[in-house]
Amino acid sequence: MALPVTINLADPNGAAINGIPVYFYDMNEVLVGQATTVAGSAVVSLDGTPDPGTEYIIRLWAPTYKITDGSTQTIKVIEPLVGGTNIFNLVGTLIVLKASIDPEMCTLTGYFTDASMRPVPGLVLNFQPVAGFYEDMVTTSMATPGTPAIIRNRMVTRPSRVKTGPDGYTTLELPRGGIYEVLVEGFEHPLTGTERINVPDAASALLEDVLFPYVSTVVYSMDPATVAIGATVDITLTVTLSDTRILSTLAEAQQLLAFTSSDEAVATINLADDVLTITGIAAGSATIAVERIAKTFAAHEPSLAAPNAGLVVTVT
Repeated sequence: MALPVTINLADPNGAAINGIPVYFYDMNEVLVGQATTVAGSAVVSLDGTPDPGTEYIIRLWAPTYKITDGSTQTIKVIEPLVGGTNIFNLVGTLIVLKASIDPEMCTLTGYFTDASMRPVPGLVLNFQPVAGFYEDMVTTSMATPGTPAIIRNRMVTRPSRVKTGPDGYTTLELPRGGIYEVLVEGFEHPLTGTERINVPDAASALLEDVLFPYVSTVVYSMDPATVAIGATVDITLTVTLSDTRILSTLAEAQQLLAFTSSDEAVATINLADDVLTITGIAAGSATIAVERIAKTFAAHEPSLAAPNAGLVVTVT
């Protein structure tokens, strides 16, 4: 007979951590149960056996927390219970990004797992400066092996090489605004499928936002907007990527974003010459929505928030 099994998750101060999915697998890695923490607890029903019990694998999807106390690998469910419980307590510590104390550097932090969400230790990443893409920061090309790049009076003679720890985490500092090729040992091609990443102009950033950039925000020069019937209004856009780059042209943005009007009988849109032109058709209100184009960015779970909540247009 299945018994209730509880995973309790709290921070170091004992406060419950809610909304964390917990997955339970048998030793053949078949999913046998799942629950999300409510009031800090995830409860499922599992079959057990007499002491020492039936072993199960547990996996948590808690990307902003690091489990600092309690087993995150396996549990043993005992049935029947004799003076014990099938309650397992975990402590999760909120991950705070390390910030560089050097105003010219950015600290990048990342967490790597396999497809089963298990940490990948010992993963080696090499960050190689790309010749000719530091603008005025680079005075010497690195195209020839052994030839250093001069970056802010520092002679860069070799790539930055980092390795993930036992928990799959890694961190490193790189010059802000730098452009790098990222290679993972054991793989012939760059990790990102492209040849370059851009280091954000920030004290800290997530490696995932740099390795796999996406449109994070779209800001309109007029929001909300008002236009008369039969008239037009031109609006400029500021499109920012997750690695803090700002796209320089609307044509670039259109490769990544799709814009639609919720009611073309009220207002229509046209994108050209680096402006969004709205034409008033009839009195009323419409919302201009923007969505990321599928397959132009890495899939995220949970899904990314929309880059803009919607531009409300009033036609008078």
